[in-house]
Amino acid sequence: METWRLLIHPKAPGDWLMAADVVIADFVKRGKIPPTFRVFDWSPDTISLGYHQNIRIIDLNACRRDRIRVVRRPTGGKAIYHSDEITYSAIF
Repeated sequence: METWRLLIHPKAPGDWLMAADVVIADFVKRGKIPPTFRVFDWSPDTISLGYHQNIRIIDLNACRRDRIRVVRRPTGGKAIYHSDEITYSAIF
């Protein structure tokens, strides 16, 4: 049975959260750390776009007005609005 590590992060900005996923994935891939299950929350409110998603679907002026940040995830999928939630990532 493989051992995983658990990381529980406090609220953080979306760009930091996504950068952490990229770094953790690189270290896991190279065998430097074990597979990682990470739990985190977003602050401030953020829209995350999938890796291949076109940013033109987002009204950036409205995001600026409402102080909603926009980041790109290192994974695919559709846009997600993150506000007062718990998110997880499993990196293996």
